[in-house]
Amino acid sequence: MSNPVILPSLRKLKISNFSLYPNGLNFEYNFVNGLNLIVGGNGTGKTTFINMLKYALVGLYKQEHVVKRRLEERIEKRENLPYSYFKSRMDATFALNNEAFVELTFQVADTVVTVRRSLFEPTVSSVLIKTEEVEQELSGTPITQYRFDWLFRHDPKAEEYTQCLQREYENKITSLCNLPSFDHLIFLVNNVLLFGEDRKTILWDSEIQKRLANNYFNDQRSILEREEASRSTKYFDSLARHKSEDRRAVKKVLQKLLDLNKDGKDTGFKELVNKREELSRGIEHEGQKIDQIQKERKEIEQENARLYNVRNATSKTLNEQESRKRSEETMLYKQRWKSLHPKYHIFKKYAVEKKDCPLCNQHLPQLKYESLKALDHNCILCENEIADKNFDSVILKQLTHEIAITTVLLKNTEEELLRNAKVLNELDVVFSSESIKLNALKSEFRSVQYSLKKLDDTDVESDSRKEFEGLQSQIEVLEQEMKKLHEQSDEFKEVVNRLDEKIDERRVEVREKLSAIFMDFGNRFLGVNCSLTYTEDESGVKNYVPKINGTERYTEDELSESQRFFIDQSFRMSVLDYFYKYPSFFICETPDSSLDISYERNAASIFLRYLEKPNALIITSNFNNSEFLKYIVENADQIGIVNLLQIGKTSTIQAEDDRLMEISNQIEALIKHRNGD
Repeated sequence: MSNPVILPSLRKLKISNFSLYPNGLNFEYNFVNGLNLIVGGNGTGKTTFINMLKYALVGLYKQEHVVKRRLEERIEKRENLPYSYFKSRMDATFALNNEAFVELTFQVADTVVTVRRSLFEPTVSSVLIKTEEVEQELSGTPITQYRFDWLFRHDPKAEEYTQCLQREYENKITSLCNLPSFDHLIFLVNNVLLFGEDRKTILWDSEIQKRLANNYFNDQRSILEREEASRSTKYFDSLARHKSEDRRAVKKVLQKLLDLNKDGKDTGFKELVNKREELSRGIEHEGQKIDQIQKERKEIEQENARLYNVRNATSKTLNEQESRKRSEETMLYKQRWKSLHPKYHIFKKYAVEKKDCPLCNQHLPQLKYESLKALDHNCILCENEIADKNFDSVILKQLTHEIAITTVLLKNTEEELLRNAKVLNELDVVFSSESIKLNALKSEFRSVQYSLKKLDDTDVESDSRKEFEGLQSQIEVLEQEMKKLHEQSDEFKEVVNRLDEKIDERRVEVREKLSAIFMDFGNRFLGVNCSLTYTEDESGVKNYVPKINGTERYTEDELSESQRFFIDQSFRMSVLDYFYKYPSFFICETPDSSLDISYERNAASIFLRYLEKPNALIITSNFNNSEFLKYIVENADQIGIVNLLQIGKTSTIQAEDDRLMEISNQIEALIKHRNGD
């Protein structure tokens, strides 16, 4: 994009008369650029609090407008939470439900915005815009979100829609954030800034990756040019299909004529025309089959080129690993078995694997071989016990493990190359057979054409002959027009391919910077090397793919539940770090729910990495005995807390549970201590 995206920085949330929080009917919370904890027990309203924050910023929307292209282009409504989402959570006996509202103050660059929305009927009630120079209330008529959505779909030119306050608010925020439309902010809030309880990951979602790459990682002019060229390609392909349908219609008329008066003196001519049509269809069909074979060949050859690169790189890696292992083994022998022959381990390995004597190369007697195999800690010659029988090291174990993995990868790659070679041989056989058929059809077609030319005009009725020739001429014209349209389509396809290459180059550039950031986040959680690669999947879709400990993880199922969640969050925070210019926020609901105790501190460390720059991290959590909460509280510089046990409703079980209140008090005390209170 020409101007960088500026995301909102949260300042204050105010909730009034929302009876789900009976002890917080006039509740205010000031966000900190640091850790913001939303804590409580099951059912105390943590998710409702997050949805209220999100509602205040972008409305009830879960998904932006979606453009559907089928027979014609049309726009679907934004997907949203139920319009009664907050009303259904209110206490029906509370007298002031219709006066419930939420007010959010946030900052975009140097502009402070305060938006107030009703919780009873979802409506933008007021918007205050404040800069250093001026403070003004945004003009516009308040209407419900339901009415706003209905007008957008059915009457977007109506004055009620064009002059309503929600539209004015959306336009203003779009401009402040340097976004093409408010839908982009809805997309970013729901898909990047929030990791919700649905646990939806975006790192393996090709559609979301495409949106991120096209709208935020790339030059918009190139994207628009590509979209225009792609539309032109589809347009000319569509025209060509229409011409093909016209040709089919003319051929049907021709066939009807050929079917008339089969016993007349036109019979020979008509039979030849019929034969020519049959041969023409056969030639076209065989040509398509050969084209498909060539396409398959090209795809396999491209895959082979990739596999050869993988094989060469893997072979090199394996050689390096085996060399390092030999060096490590030699060093161990020198250090621990100083009285041992330097090549003892080589002799023993040779004897066990080859069943031959390592000195004279003769075959070992069976009893000697069985005895030798059993001598784990005794000399293979004199059979005396070796003084130091501990031959082990962490490095050697790691190298052995790496060699095993690399060997399997090399074997799989070579097997895949062999399978591809078999498929190519099969395609060669089919190609040869189909080529022979095609050449035979072309030869017969030329013979029929020659026979038609030689027919004497007197042998065929003049009117019938002219009608046949007229229809044939019409078919030839349509075929020429189809050919020209396909050529025009191909020209635009070349433009699309050229722009795809340019866009890919930019994505590769982005990958280098983004991968370095992602590596810092991911390494903290997994404790092994993490990076991003830019690659193409089996369906031709190009994505950023996480590479963990040297292996690409093409699907989320290749990781455990907690691993994929926190790797996905690492990717999201890497994206936010990549675009960082002003403080922003990231929301994660119950991040510790999928963690075992060994990963709790690692998980906390990636959030602390996000807070190295001034940002608001918003985490919801149940009170439990997890070390995660304590560790992140102990290490965050700025901490704020919303304790829903204090402002919300608690169940009888929660109210009577001393352990829950004890943990709540511990966390509160720890935060006060960290804040110096």
